[in-house]
Amino acid sequence: MVGHDGHRGAMYYVSVEPSLRGSGYVREIVAAAEAWLKAHGVWKANLLVRKGNEAVLGFYGELGYETGSAQQIEKWLDPAKRGDR
Repeated sequence: MVGHDGHRGAMYYVSVEPSLRGSGYVREIVAAAEAWLKAHGVWKANLLVRKGNEAVLGFYGELGYETGSAQQIEKWLDPAKRGDR
């Protein structure tokens, strides 16, 4: 999913089927998302990556992404739905 607030774009958990890793599909998805954001006047893209996923951080580093200064905070509105415990 990709969206924006008028200035900053956001991509949420870009992924492909594990058997398709290395196929170039994620690069194509990210390139298409970036093109869409640029076409909408967005000048920065943010991307969510799960903590500990060092391999994907390296991949996105190759695409020019870097760890930023912002920190994500969250609140579970329905704690029963929490699936990461």
